[in-house]
Amino acid sequence: MKKKLNAGRELIRYSPWLKRLLIMKMIAILILVAGLTTSYAKSDAQTTRVNLKLKSATVKDVIEEIERQTDLSFMYDNNVLKVDRPISIDAENQTVKSVVEKLISGEDLKYELVNRYIVITSKDSPLEVQQQKSLSGKVTDSSGGPLPGVSVVFKGTTNGTITDFNGNYSLSSVPDNAILQFSFIGMKMQEVAVGGKTSINIVMEVETFGVDEVVVTALGIRRSEKALGYSIQKVSGESLQKVSGVDLATSLTGKVAGLLVKNSPDFGAVPELTIRGENPLLVIDGVAYANKNMSDISSEDIESMSVLKGATASALYGFRGASGAILITTKNGSNKKAGISVDVASNTMFTSGFLAIPEKQSIYGRGINGVYDINRDASWGGKIDGSIKTQWDPIQKVFRDFEYLPVGKDNFANFLEQGYVTNNNVNVAYKGDVVSLRSSVNWTQNKGQYPNSTLNKYTYSFGGDVNLDKFHLSSNMSYAKKASPNVGSNGYTSYDPMYVLLIWSSADFNVLDYKNNYWYVPGELQNNQFGVQPNGTYKGANQNSPYFDRYEKTNEISRDIMNVDLSMSYDFGTWLKATARSGIDFYKEVGQLRSSRGSYLSTGNTGVPGNPYTWNSGKTGGYNIGQSTGFSINNDLLFTGDKSFDKINLEYLAGGTIFYKKDDNINANTVGGISVPGFFSIKASINPPGVNQSTYAQQVNSLFGRVAISWNKLVYLEATGRNDWSSTLPKETQSYFYPSVAGSFVVSELLPGTENWLDLLKFRSSWTMAKTPAGIYAINSSYSLSSGTWNDLNGAGVPSSLYSPGILPESANTFEAGVQGMAFKNRLMVDVSYYSKRMYDFLKYAPVTPASGYTSNYINIDEEITRNGW
Repeated sequence: MKKKLNAGRELIRYSPWLKRLLIMKMIAILILVAGLTTSYAKSDAQTTRVNLKLKSATVKDVIEEIERQTDLSFMYDNNVLKVDRPISIDAENQTVKSVVEKLISGEDLKYELVNRYIVITSKDSPLEVQQQKSLSGKVTDSSGGPLPGVSVVFKGTTNGTITDFNGNYSLSSVPDNAILQFSFIGMKMQEVAVGGKTSINIVMEVETFGVDEVVVTALGIRRSEKALGYSIQKVSGESLQKVSGVDLATSLTGKVAGLLVKNSPDFGAVPELTIRGENPLLVIDGVAYANKNMSDISSEDIESMSVLKGATASALYGFRGASGAILITTKNGSNKKAGISVDVASNTMFTSGFLAIPEKQSIYGRGINGVYDINRDASWGGKIDGSIKTQWDPIQKVFRDFEYLPVGKDNFANFLEQGYVTNNNVNVAYKGDVVSLRSSVNWTQNKGQYPNSTLNKYTYSFGGDVNLDKFHLSSNMSYAKKASPNVGSNGYTSYDPMYVLLIWSSADFNVLDYKNNYWYVPGELQNNQFGVQPNGTYKGANQNSPYFDRYEKTNEISRDIMNVDLSMSYDFGTWLKATARSGIDFYKEVGQLRSSRGSYLSTGNTGVPGNPYTWNSGKTGGYNIGQSTGFSINNDLLFTGDKSFDKINLEYLAGGTIFYKKDDNINANTVGGISVPGFFSIKASINPPGVNQSTYAQQVNSLFGRVAISWNKLVYLEATGRNDWSSTLPKETQSYFYPSVAGSFVVSELLPGTENWLDLLKFRSSWTMAKTPAGIYAINSSYSLSSGTWNDLNGAGVPSSLYSPGILPESANTFEAGVQGMAFKNRLMVDVSYYSKRMYDFLKYAPVTPASGYTSNYINIDEEITRNGW
């Protein structure tokens, strides 16, 4: 093939489907304009003669005739040489050199004769003949996977090559000052100066490209969005970093259809995420950790995020992905430019306060029925009219007579402090030809509007990858710590200072008088408007002084978690890639509830790790502590590949996973109060303390596979199958299989004439079976132990429930259908889904005769209904 290849954008866009055709055509342009050899063969053009007699022809006609009569080839840029310019040539037995000179006569052009190529460029072209060399490299995506079909051309020309199935490319005769352009469907184009290098490896970044947008699906598989038979949505890391909040999950609010972010009003509470009403699985860099949550991740470390909606999208993750999954890809330096880079990011947001604060009535004071009562916390007593009444003086700490005034009308507003959220990140990245590294430190502080409410979060991450031809290695490590001296008490039973300031008090006291002045007897009695009575007795009204509540009744939290992953892959050929991946996380979570003596409130249902309902303390004080530690480990082995047969493309995957997790919990509490004021320790328990301990462990072994087939970019079909072996089920039923199928039909491929405005119109449908094994120890029959059953002898009780050896995992069938449309270069997108979910084989209790010694039996309700014909 002698003719110059004009590889336009459309051909490059669909290069993965026309790989063979591109390879054949691009062979003709491997000798490039800027990289020609120094051993010129001018004699070929000077001695070779042609016979041309062309009238009313074009420059292109002349070039094609010369190439037909000789074995010479022309190389040029359409933007430089006007091939449609009319010209007449009458050259009988003339040299090619003289014809070319006539061809460019009067034009601002020059030509070089190199080997058997005639290269035409502009006179001021920087691409001059320089020292020749060979150059090679590999192109991968951010996860390290090879990218076949990537266009590698010299800037300013359409001459170059494409990468093979393993992402490798090679060029010969490359000059030092050449600039290479790398472009690929769904990826951002990159330009790299050769600068004397002999090897250049490129990691390409994903870019929204309308209909051909590439998204990350289950197990890190990258696919075109139009090929998916289920709903998925991508979120870029940049959109999460524009305004960083306390938690990464909060930044997702309103960004993903069907994803509900429940941001709790409680200070320091982790937002809850639900997809279609269910809790999704979190996957980080391909590893489905059991203990990580979005609160442990800095938004500055996020490269991209994919939200898989429904069981079909995440079927390969097994029972943990039955409710969808959120896939996070973190940064590892591969997305940076070559060399060392340092990035610093900092942002701070200040709270503007409540949109509205209820106005507290200040006409009537404490008491009821219009009568002043110093012992009442209701606020419908006598009028606050400035008359002289006996009142508690918090400064002198005595009862005395003074004017009865509404000094606390604005107590709640005065109690609040300025809140803020500050995010600060420093990261250093290095990118070389083979190795990419990134290290990041992040500090987030959230100051609440209540006194003594500060939350600090620290995150450190380190990641990198190594690309050696067919071998790829990547690893990521992250450590996160979250700590607060007091996140406050949650739930109605412990009450919030808002209750005291807005509901259960009148406006006849100034809360600021109690700031740093909330003790009457230090460590023993509160300085409280409802505390000491005129007769010297001490009487509470089921509420604490607001400042006492924030400093002497505290809920301290601390969470540390560290995770590490290692992934290795090797390309055996165009048909097979093997990946081994392992990830492990360790965590420790500690909670401490301190309640000083003199508190009117107990800890209530504010829990600590391992004990959600503490119900401790009171006027005698109390202390609760809980600690949870544990880890989870995922080991994956995957084999992937694909084959193309004319218009048919086949993708396949087979693999296995071993998942194991273990959690240890221990919690203790004082009983009867604390023996020494201000001494919070289990040793300070007046009576023997309460102690509880538990251990939970589970292992699930899995084998799974996936096959996907597509035809002519029009019809896509895929099927998955997974078999699990769960340690939480009886041996008779611990092995279970569940499949899924999904397909899509791209209607827009059949609608000619809509290319200018319709990017995509796709119908999709899927069906999935999901199975979830019984919870840890949920069906175990075990004896209960109790201490001191008879004097100093311990005892054991028989289990109260039995379980059937034929218990099955809980099951669900999900059907989904939808239509997705994109128009006007993805400026308008509509995605409508219908889904239904049928759940069965629920694990339930059923009563048995007490004569058996048991009170209930575990059964699968649907199985029993079918068996008994109910």
